[in-house]
Amino acid sequence: IPVCDELDVKMAIHPDDPPWDIFSLPRIICTEEDLDKLFDAVKSKNNGVTFCTGSLGARRDNDLVRMADKYSKMGRIHFVHLRNVCWVEDNYSFYESGHYSQDGSLPINEIVKVLVKNNFDGFVRPDHGRNIFGEDKKPGYGLYDRALGCAYITGLFEAFEDKENKKRNMTMQLHFAVTRNVNKLAFKKCGVDSGFDITSTQANIKNIIMF
Repeated sequence: IPVCDELDVKMAIHPDDPPWDIFSLPRIICTEEDLDKLFDAVKSKNNGVTFCTGSLGARRDNDLVRMADKYSKMGRIHFVHLRNVCWVEDNYSFYESGHYSQDGSLPINEIVKVLVKNNFDGFVRPDHGRNIFGEDKKPGYGLYDRALGCAYITGLFEAFEDKENKKRNMTMQLHFAVTRNVNKLAFKKCGVDSGFDITSTQANIKNIIMF
Protein backbone atom coordinates (compact mmCIF):
# COMPACT_ATOMS: atom_id res chain seq x y z
CA ILE A 1 0.00 0.00 0.00
CA PRO A 2 2.82 2.53 0.61
CA VAL A 3 3.90 2.04 -3.01
CA CYS A 4 0.26 2.43 -4.11
CA ASP A 5 0.09 5.70 -2.19
CA GLU A 6 3.25 6.89 -3.90
CA LEU A 7 1.99 6.00 -7.39
CA ASP A 8 -1.73 6.68 -6.76
CA VAL A 9 -2.76 3.08 -7.45
CA LYS A 10 -6.05 1.88 -5.99
CA MET A 11 -6.22 -1.66 -4.64
CA ALA A 12 -9.72 -3.19 -4.55
CA ILE A 13 -9.99 -6.54 -2.80
CA HIS A 14 -12.80 -8.79 -4.02
CA PRO A 15 -15.02 -10.40 -1.35
CA ASP A 16 -15.02 -14.17 -0.96
CA ASP A 17 -17.54 -15.97 -3.14
CA PRO A 18 -19.47 -17.56 -1.58
CA PRO A 19 -19.02 -15.48 1.59
CA TRP A 20 -18.76 -18.33 4.08
CA ASP A 21 -16.32 -21.13 4.89
CA ILE A 22 -16.36 -23.92 2.30
CA PHE A 23 -14.61 -27.31 2.19
CA SER A 24 -13.16 -26.45 5.64
CA LEU A 25 -11.32 -23.51 4.10
CA PRO A 26 -11.69 -20.23 6.04
CA ARG A 27 -12.71 -17.06 4.25
CA ILE A 28 -11.26 -13.57 4.64
CA ILE A 29 -13.70 -10.90 3.37
CA CYS A 30 -17.33 -11.89 3.84
CA THR A 31 -19.01 -9.27 6.01
CA GLU A 32 -19.05 -5.64 7.04
CA GLU A 33 -17.01 -6.57 10.09
CA ASP A 34 -14.32 -8.11 7.86
CA LEU A 35 -14.11 -4.97 5.75
CA ASP A 36 -13.91 -2.78 8.83
CA LYS A 37 -10.95 -4.81 10.10
CA LEU A 38 -9.21 -4.52 6.71
CA PHE A 39 -9.70 -0.76 6.50
CA ASP A 40 -8.72 -0.23 10.13
CA ALA A 41 -5.53 -2.20 9.56
CA VAL A 42 -4.44 0.02 6.67
CA LYS A 43 -5.91 3.52 6.78
CA SER A 44 -5.00 4.57 3.23
CA LYS A 45 -7.94 5.16 0.88
CA ASN A 46 -5.99 3.24 -1.75
CA ASN A 47 -6.76 0.16 0.38
CA GLY A 48 -10.26 -0.37 -0.96
CA VAL A 49 -12.81 -2.94 -2.06
CA THR A 50 -14.46 -4.27 -5.17
CA PHE A 51 -18.03 -3.98 -3.93
CA CYS A 52 -19.50 -7.15 -5.44
CA THR A 53 -23.20 -7.21 -4.68
CA GLY A 54 -23.54 -10.84 -5.77
CA SER A 55 -20.77 -12.11 -3.51
CA LEU A 56 -21.66 -10.03 -0.46
CA GLY A 57 -25.39 -10.35 -1.14
CA ALA A 58 -25.35 -14.14 -0.95
CA ARG A 59 -25.19 -13.62 2.81
CA ARG A 60 -28.58 -12.53 4.06
CA ASP A 61 -27.10 -10.75 7.08
CA ASN A 62 -25.18 -8.28 4.89
CA ASP A 63 -27.08 -5.00 4.53
CA LEU A 64 -25.77 -3.97 1.12
CA VAL A 65 -27.41 -0.56 0.99
CA ARG A 66 -25.93 0.41 4.35
CA MET A 67 -22.53 -1.01 3.38
CA ALA A 68 -22.50 0.74 0.00
CA ASP A 69 -23.45 4.00 1.69
CA LYS A 70 -20.84 3.62 4.42
CA TYR A 71 -17.88 2.63 2.27
CA SER A 72 -18.60 5.00 -0.62
CA LYS A 73 -18.68 7.87 1.88
CA MET A 74 -15.28 6.68 3.08
CA GLY A 75 -13.96 6.61 -0.49
CA ARG A 76 -13.08 2.93 -0.15
CA ILE A 77 -15.16 1.54 -3.04
CA HIS A 78 -13.04 1.63 -6.18
CA PHE A 79 -14.87 -0.94 -8.33
CA VAL A 80 -18.48 -2.17 -8.26
CA HIS A 81 -19.75 -5.51 -9.54
CA LEU A 82 -23.51 -5.04 -9.81
CA ARG A 83 -25.41 -8.30 -10.12
CA ASN A 84 -28.40 -9.82 -8.39
CA VAL A 85 -28.98 -13.12 -6.61
CA CYS A 86 -32.19 -14.76 -5.47
CA TRP A 87 -32.30 -16.42 -2.06
CA VAL A 88 -34.08 -19.77 -1.83
CA GLU A 89 -34.74 -22.37 0.86
CA ASP A 90 -32.10 -22.35 3.63
CA ASN A 91 -29.66 -19.56 4.50
CA TYR A 92 -27.00 -20.92 2.15
CA SER A 93 -29.00 -21.46 -1.04
CA PHE A 94 -29.30 -18.94 -3.86
CA TYR A 95 -29.11 -18.63 -7.63
CA GLU A 96 -27.96 -15.83 -9.92
CA SER A 97 -30.95 -13.96 -11.30
CA GLY A 98 -31.39 -11.14 -13.77
CA HIS A 99 -29.95 -7.78 -12.76
CA TYR A 100 -33.29 -6.06 -12.15
CA SER A 101 -34.10 -5.47 -8.49
CA GLN A 102 -37.44 -7.26 -8.79
CA ASP A 103 -35.80 -10.35 -10.31
CA GLY A 104 -33.78 -11.18 -7.20
CA SER A 105 -33.37 -10.49 -3.51
CA LEU A 106 -31.03 -7.49 -3.70
CA PRO A 107 -32.16 -3.84 -4.01
CA ILE A 108 -29.83 -2.94 -6.90
CA ASN A 109 -31.67 0.35 -7.43
CA GLU A 110 -31.15 1.44 -3.82
CA ILE A 111 -27.47 0.50 -3.96
CA VAL A 112 -26.94 2.64 -7.07
CA LYS A 113 -28.88 5.47 -5.43
CA VAL A 114 -26.49 5.72 -2.47
CA LEU A 115 -23.45 5.41 -4.73
CA VAL A 116 -24.63 8.39 -6.76
CA LYS A 117 -25.54 10.33 -3.62
CA ASN A 118 -21.98 9.88 -2.35
CA ASN A 119 -20.39 10.89 -5.68
CA PHE A 120 -18.94 7.46 -6.45
CA ASP A 121 -16.63 7.89 -9.46
CA GLY A 122 -15.08 4.43 -9.80
CA PHE A 123 -15.70 1.64 -12.28
CA VAL A 124 -18.85 -0.48 -12.64
CA ARG A 125 -19.55 -3.73 -14.48
CA PRO A 126 -22.63 -5.96 -14.70
CA ASP A 127 -20.36 -8.87 -13.76
CA HIS A 128 -22.19 -12.13 -14.46
CA GLY A 129 -25.00 -13.04 -16.82
CA ARG A 130 -27.21 -16.03 -17.50
CA ASN A 131 -27.44 -17.84 -20.81
CA ILE A 132 -30.71 -16.58 -22.30
CA PHE A 133 -32.33 -16.30 -25.74
CA GLY A 134 -30.88 -19.67 -26.75
CA GLU A 135 -27.30 -18.64 -26.02
CA ASP A 136 -24.81 -21.39 -25.16
CA LYS A 137 -21.76 -19.65 -23.76
CA LYS A 138 -19.49 -19.95 -20.73
CA PRO A 139 -21.77 -20.45 -17.70
CA GLY A 140 -22.16 -17.25 -15.74
CA TYR A 141 -21.03 -14.98 -18.56
CA GLY A 142 -23.90 -14.87 -21.03
CA LEU A 143 -23.51 -11.92 -23.40
CA TYR A 144 -27.19 -11.04 -23.80
CA ASP A 145 -27.95 -11.01 -20.10
CA ARG A 146 -24.90 -8.88 -19.35
CA ALA A 147 -25.97 -6.48 -22.10
CA LEU A 148 -29.40 -6.19 -20.47
CA GLY A 149 -27.62 -5.62 -17.17
CA CYS A 150 -25.53 -2.84 -18.73
CA ALA A 151 -28.66 -1.13 -20.01
CA TYR A 152 -30.43 -1.41 -16.65
CA ILE A 153 -27.45 -0.22 -14.60
CA THR A 154 -26.78 2.68 -16.98
CA GLY A 155 -30.43 3.69 -16.72
CA LEU A 156 -30.26 3.67 -12.92
CA PHE A 157 -27.14 5.82 -12.85
CA GLU A 158 -28.61 8.24 -15.38
CA ALA A 159 -31.87 8.58 -13.45
CA PHE A 160 -30.28 9.10 -10.04
CA GLU A 161 -27.52 11.36 -11.39
CA ASP A 162 -30.15 13.47 -13.12
CA LYS A 163 -31.98 13.89 -9.80
CA GLU A 164 -28.77 14.85 -8.02
CA ASN A 165 -27.80 17.25 -10.81
CA LYS A 166 -31.17 19.00 -10.62
CA LYS A 167 -30.60 19.53 -6.91
CA ARG A 168 -27.30 21.21 -7.82
CA ASN A 169 -28.77 23.08 -10.81
CA MET A 170 -26.65 21.04 -13.25
CA THR A 171 -27.48 19.47 -16.61
CA MET A 172 -26.08 16.16 -17.85
CA GLN A 173 -26.02 14.56 -21.29
CA LEU A 174 -25.18 10.87 -21.50
CA HIS A 175 -23.93 9.07 -24.61
CA PHE A 176 -23.67 5.32 -24.09
CA ALA A 177 -21.65 3.09 -26.43
CA VAL A 178 -21.75 5.44 -29.42
CA THR A 179 -19.14 6.60 -31.90
CA ARG A 180 -18.53 10.34 -32.25
CA ASN A 181 -15.91 11.08 -34.87
CA VAL A 182 -17.63 13.77 -36.93
CA ASN A 183 -15.47 16.71 -35.89
CA LYS A 184 -12.14 16.78 -37.77
CA LEU A 185 -10.37 18.99 -35.25
CA ALA A 186 -11.49 16.88 -32.32
CA PHE A 187 -10.56 13.67 -34.15
CA LYS A 188 -7.09 15.00 -34.90
CA LYS A 189 -6.40 16.30 -31.39
CA CYS A 190 -8.33 13.88 -29.18
CA GLY A 191 -8.59 10.68 -31.23
CA VAL A 192 -11.52 8.41 -31.90
CA ASP A 193 -14.81 8.65 -30.01
CA SER A 194 -13.96 12.07 -28.64
CA GLY A 195 -17.60 12.87 -27.99
CA PHE A 196 -18.21 15.76 -30.42
CA ASP A 197 -21.58 15.81 -32.18
CA ILE A 198 -21.01 18.86 -34.37
CA THR A 199 -18.79 19.54 -37.37
CA SER A 200 -18.12 23.21 -36.62
CA THR A 201 -14.50 24.42 -36.59
CA GLN A 202 -15.29 27.76 -35.00
CA ALA A 203 -13.09 29.21 -32.25
CA ASN A 204 -15.40 27.96 -29.50
CA ILE A 205 -14.84 24.37 -30.65
CA LYS A 206 -11.08 24.92 -30.52
CA ASN A 207 -11.45 26.13 -26.96
CA ILE A 208 -13.41 23.03 -26.02
CA ILE A 209 -10.72 20.83 -27.53
CA MET A 210 -8.07 22.68 -25.56
CA PHE A 211 -10.13 22.12 -22.40
